[in-house]
Amino acid sequence: MPARRFNRWWLATVFGLCALQALIAVVADPYCVLGIVRYPKRNFEPNTRFLKVEYLRRHPEFDAFILGSSRASFLESEAARAACGPQRRYFNLNASLENGAGIRQKLDWLTRTRKVAQVIIAVDFDLQSVPGDPLDLLRQDHPLITGAAYTGFYAKYLLFQPRILAVYLQGQFRVASFDPWNRGNRHLAETLYAAAPPFDFVRLFDTTVGAAATDLAGKPSAPRRATDTGTGEFRRSIEILEQAHVDRILFVPPYRLDQYASFSIDAYTAWLRKTVADGGQIWDFSGYNAVTPDPRNYDDPLHFNEAIGDRILQRACGTAPDDASGDFGVRVTSENVAAHVAGHRIQHAAARAALARRQAAGPGHARAP
Repeated sequence: MPARRFNRWWLATVFGLCALQALIAVVADPYCVLGIVRYPKRNFEPNTRFLKVEYLRRHPEFDAFILGSSRASFLESEAARAACGPQRRYFNLNASLENGAGIRQKLDWLTRTRKVAQVIIAVDFDLQSVPGDPLDLLRQDHPLITGAAYTGFYAKYLLFQPRILAVYLQGQFRVASFDPWNRGNRHLAETLYAAAPPFDFVRLFDTTVGAAATDLAGKPSAPRRATDTGTGEFRRSIEILEQAHVDRILFVPPYRLDQYASFSIDAYTAWLRKTVADGGQIWDFSGYNAVTPDPRNYDDPLHFNEAIGDRILQRACGTAPDDASGDFGVRVTSENVAAHVAGHRIQHAAARAALARRQAAGPGHARAP
């Protein structure tokens, strides 16, 4: 074969394979970001970070928000409305592996684009400073949140990921179904991702010509980039809320006892002191209390269940029954933070001792004493 013909054949092959890869990514669209080809999907978690912001762009009626990591997904927006204020419209804007920078950027966008009455924020000791992965397609924030280029954002979802596609396709053909899409927002008027029309020409324009036009026009009100530590980003979040006169409820989640015992108590108490100093006050549901030793209060080692989420909302908003609070949830301020962190040291030692006794007793003893 002449060299010129071989080069043309080789270029055509490479171009064809790239086009096939892009076609597969667009048609499968496992993370539901491109939205050009639409059909019912199940058993694979979409990028709800992107989908929730797209939803809020179409729904200006929400004025109260729940933010935090996947732990905060177990705080239902309607439960927040019942416990914290029926006059408000709550939306759960949590995100998997959310860190301090992500929360701050979302608050920045929310307060610039609408009137926000209240926010409820789960403040995570173990995730606040965890950096994001620019190639983790499940956890990419919307360009409106990060200020990133739209073309670059959508281009990432054309990447060829054979393992992800295999898992996605297996999920579509599996009979058993789970739906993580609307956890925290089960009462939305419409779903985060519509399964129709089969081919969406508007999204085709938005992800190509529209994205390029937006990038060329520039974004004069682009949010500040994430450049600080988790505690620094938390301080910036508080500044945003105070400047916008937004009511805030801050809380530390009830870490399961084994996870709490694994923390460095020195680092944890130092972090808690700093968080109280910057936030003014915070509800602390962590430690050794009536909830954390019992695995039945958790969906898995990292996530408390929805019943505990309801109790958190009721306690923090002052609507819990008088006999239901017990030692679950302490309002920590500058006045009592010293005594509170001293109590944590005692609880942490007790938690480690309880877990040691559980391990010595064997696997049949699931509950800590």
